[in-house]
Amino acid sequence: MLRQTVMALSSRLAALSEECSTLANERDAAIAHRDAAIQENDKLLMILSQYKRAIFGARSETLDIGQLSLFTISAQAARAAANDDVIGGRLPDGAEGRGKRPARRNRGKLPCRASMS
Repeated sequence: MLRQTVMALSSRLAALSEECSTLANERDAAIAHRDAAIQENDKLLMILSQYKRAIFGARSETLDIGQLSLFTISAQAARAAANDDVIGGRLPDGAEGRGKRPARRNRGKLPCRASMS
């Protein structure tokens, strides 16, 4: 009888061991699936952030080096011309002794008190 019990427990142990390995394989597959889903989620979040940056981010034009050098040369030339004018003691063309004109605005008439009552 003791041998039958040992045989029964041995077969039960083998079945449980097989079930344990099956569950471990399922667990490994679930972990792999989860990791793949996390990587896909991270990829989609990165794409979403790029789209948001493209739509809502700062808009600035990009210039190549050739275009940038044009602005540098013209800015240097403008500074040199301004320095020459100041050093020569003369004002730039069209700026001889004129002050700033007041802005012309049409604000309309304000309502008088008598018409409000």
